[in-house]
Amino acid sequence: MTVLEFIKKVENADEWSDIEVEEYKEYLSIYGIDYDKYDCPEFMWEDFLAVVKVELIKYIERNSDYIYIYIDTTGDIAFDNGNEIVSIYDNNENIVNVIEKLEQFKNIVCD
Repeated sequence: MTVLEFIKKVENADEWSDIEVEEYKEYLSIYGIDYDKYDCPEFMWEDFLAVVKVELIKYIERNSDYIYIYIDTTGDIAFDNGNEIVSIYDNNENIVNVIEKLEQFKNIVCD
């Protein structure tokens, strides 16, 4: 299962406990997050999603001709390759959607 598939699995679960603890630990550890340090699953999940988003941005910069820029006026995540600027709305209310769009962009420009 990819990280994006795991994120969707958790987002679609009715309860945090619907996902096995070992599964959380496996995917969080990929991004250096220690499951056992959290008492609150909401904080753990917010931290995890924030790190996944940042790591996708870094991956795109390292593995494509695009550089990351943040557009303060619109709140967009943008990538510029000198010829075009591609924007992704940085929706804090739906970070999973942002991660999905970053993953799609990554697959187009990096793979």
